[in-house]
Amino acid sequence: MHRCLCITEVLRVIAYSVDDNDVLFSMSLTCRAFLEPALDALWYELSDPDPLIELFPKSKRGAEPKGHLTLIDTPTEEEWARFEYYARRVRILRYWTPIYDSPELDDWLGVDWDSVLQYCPEKQLLPRLHTFESDFQLISDWYYLFIQPPLRHLTLTYWELLDPEIPSVEALHKCAQTLESLEVHIIGWDVSDPQAISSLSHVVSQMRALKIVNVDNLLPQAVAHLAGLHTLRELHFSVETLDGASTPLPFPVLERLQVKAHTPNVNALTCILRRLQAPALRALELEYDPGQDSHSPTAAYVRSTFGAVEHLVQLHKFSFGVRTRREPVEASRIDDIASLLTLRSLEHIDLDTLPLVLAPADIDRIARAWPHATTLLLGNWADGTLQLPDLLPLAKSCPRLRTLGVPLAIPETFKLGALPEFGTGLPLRELRTSADGPAFSEDAAVFLACTFPCAQLQTWNQDDQDAVQRINKTAREFLQATIKRKYVA
Repeated sequence: MHRCLCITEVLRVIAYSVDDNDVLFSMSLTCRAFLEPALDALWYELSDPDPLIELFPKSKRGAEPKGHLTLIDTPTEEEWARFEYYARRVRILRYWTPIYDSPELDDWLGVDWDSVLQYCPEKQLLPRLHTFESDFQLISDWYYLFIQPPLRHLTLTYWELLDPEIPSVEALHKCAQTLESLEVHIIGWDVSDPQAISSLSHVVSQMRALKIVNVDNLLPQAVAHLAGLHTLRELHFSVETLDGASTPLPFPVLERLQVKAHTPNVNALTCILRRLQAPALRALELEYDPGQDSHSPTAAYVRSTFGAVEHLVQLHKFSFGVRTRREPVEASRIDDIASLLTLRSLEHIDLDTLPLVLAPADIDRIARAWPHATTLLLGNWADGTLQLPDLLPLAKSCPRLRTLGVPLAIPETFKLGALPEFGTGLPLRELRTSADGPAFSEDAAVFLACTFPCAQLQTWNQDDQDAVQRINKTAREFLQATIKRKYVA
């Protein structure tokens, strides 16, 4: 049975459903019953900590320039009690560096945390904070003021993790049993720096309750530690070193895995994938980043990587992205992705940036391999390699397909109604193609309107955007005229 809500719970629901802070403030002044719920909702989330420091009287704050708050004296017990009365209500703090157009505000510092540490050294500022996000680009020593239990979600896009003895790193260890989500990116340092990777891996290895991890780089031993967690559901990281281990990596409840491999470490990615044991994994996203290298992924590397995932038969989503593409380009072919074709449960297949050459016969093979596909992006490397009739196997074998991306050649001249079966057999909502030239003529718009009456056309070539918009507009106008002529006239 469902229990009835008590009056305080009803008032709390009402307060949290109000988006306007002025209304909440008015509610807090209306009656004593609304006071606590309204204040809880007002202070639940802060976009910066300035309002907290402004709770102290002006006599305790220095006359600093706008945007810079400084404590100049120790708060009394009464003043600290007032601060705590509001601070204990803060659950989410998003501390983002503001972007100013005015040159005089380029040196924005926000709160002078050194002064806060000086006059409130033993205080926990936000005792009930569960989410902290920051990209603050100064020293991170004062982060520990917010990294305290019961913190559950932590996002830092700039953090000097090189010294394991700084207070912020020590504070993180105290959150080992409560932290559920960790996102840390080392900006301003070489992400391949061994000391930075070691420090970050050490921090990750202390966590015991993580559900989501999104970090730049991890050592193999940190990955092995995460594999032992029975809570981890989502993992994003970059492969930096190859340890040569062959022991399994069991992730019992992992649902999503995103791994990036730099050119010198591509074998490390294959090694991890072959050791992966994740019965709950549904989404696997791989990214190839050549960095300063001048090579795109070779066909041999594609075969090796895709061969390492053929045991993940329960996957629903697979993507392989190439961060940048430089010459020379070695294109892959259908046999290079043959291992992927064995995963018949796939619904979302994204090979959008993979140099992939397809022959007409390959489409039939793909259609039979992935009958449940709803999104199929097969690369934008070679223009005009396929004709529209070559896509007919998809209409017959993939009835759920709604998004299709293929390098397509659209004829400059055609006969209306030449493909009636195709036009009704593939109800696309979006068609991505790299075709150019005659493909973006007015005739092509009519052709696409007949063939894909519900699809919006997208292009990988930014120079073709105007032509694409014209096609979409012309296609809609053609359909409207057809409907009017058929049903109204």
